[in-house]
Amino acid sequence: MTQSNVEPRLRPWQAEDLPALQALFGDADSVRWLGPGQPLTELECQFWLSSQLNGKAEWALQAITQGDEVVGFAGLLPGPSGSELLMALLPAYRRQGLAKAALNQLLQSRLTTLVGTPVMASVADANQAGLALLKACGFAPVAGAEGGWQRFCFRQEIDQAEPVAESA
Repeated sequence: MTQSNVEPRLRPWQAEDLPALQALFGDADSVRWLGPGQPLTELECQFWLSSQLNGKAEWALQAITQGDEVVGFAGLLPGPSGSELLMALLPAYRRQGLAKAALNQLLQSRLTTLVGTPVMASVADANQAGLALLKACGFAPVAGAEGGWQRFCFRQEIDQAEPVAESA
């Protein structure tokens, strides 16, 4: 059940989040734009959560919660040219402003921890909601993606990336 009047918050994963994690990473619609775009198995979700909880994950994602319910995840993955945004929401929680609020929280927290490194995002051309979200949160297109994907940089750091002209 959605609670659109409750502001989402970001928090670390907890052991009891496994069912929510399985719902997120096991849902083909929620992961279709991520990495290989395939849902994770229950065993893969258990391994992933374990690596998050014991600090051995290659990248850290935070749970997006609304009230007491985990409804998505967001995080910044360290990379050679800055941090890469990764986020998703369960389908029932989309189009309510939760992704925008969570992304703004993530960017605000990042301003104090990752100063001087650009925040980048790659979005499939077909992901219209993702494209609109990035633009609404201050990202601008940059060169560097192809094959049906667009590349964005958080606008505050646009001077660190090569801008490209937006198509009409």
